Amino acid sequence: MVAIVNGIRITKDQLRKEKDFITMKDVNLDQDGLYQQALKNLIDAAIILQQSRDSDVCVQECEIDEALVDFLAYFIDEENYKSKLQEVEITEDELRERLERHVRVGKFLAGKFECKDNACEERLYRFFEENRELFTTDDKVRLSHILIPGNCDDSKECAQRIREKLHTPEDFVHLAVSVSKCPSCLQNGDLGYLLPGELIPELDRVAFSMKPGEISDVLQTSFGYHILMVTDFVPARRLEFDEVREFLSGYHQNVMLELNVEKYLAELRKKADIKLL
Repeated sequence: MVAIVNGIRITKDQLRKEKDFITMKDVNLDQDGLYQQALKNLIDAAIILQQSRDSDVCVQECEIDEALVDFLAYFIDEENYKSKLQEVEITEDELRERLERHVRVGKFLAGKFECKDNACEERLYRFFEENRELFTTDDKVRLSHILIPGNCDDSKECAQRIREKLHTPEDFVHLAVSVSKCPSCLQNGDLGYLLPGELIPELDRVAFSMKPGEISDVLQTSFGYHILMVTDFVPARRLEFDEVREFLSGYHQNVMLELNVEKYLAELRKKADIKLL
């Protein structure tokens, strides 16, 4: 055993599995940090699970399924996920049990510290007004693209011949479908709306200097030769409060929840009978 919390024993095996569970999502902790985090997690879990079991919190299978889907986002694919489970010796049933506890505690805390602040809306609006410069959109362009791969003379000449045939947006769509080697050829060359910095620098500078309907000259990058056409431009603008209210409200509630939970846990730790072995 490594600790006893209000009569609940925390074993070395539980500590090992908790450390392994943490490393599935965070590989940046050193061994001492990993040990301290795992032990804290287990102590807090023991304390708060006692509180949540005395409440009327009910966890449904679909909620565990949703938590599992969120957990899977940490992995490249299902094979990577299953391989990691085997590596840390955690079965899928054990993982679901952990997720059930996580959901139960989360629902218990959310219900206990539900935001009931009538002045919340006023504070959010004041914060919005005092920080309006934070709530703006960037310029964005809708871009179509033709790619001729390779950096040889033949590729360059091919791209230049294509450029000579491009006079209208209809010409661009036709040739994007028939000659472009970019995957966007399946969408008539359309790359969708892009923000500054989402393209490689050589293309980014050109794309955001063009007007809708303009077709670029042939552009060379390490990927080959490119021709761009801007089909739409949406200028940056300031957002209105109604557009960010939901985001601000959610952010505010999350911050307040974290603060309240940490304060609540600190009080429970003071009252708890915790013996480190």
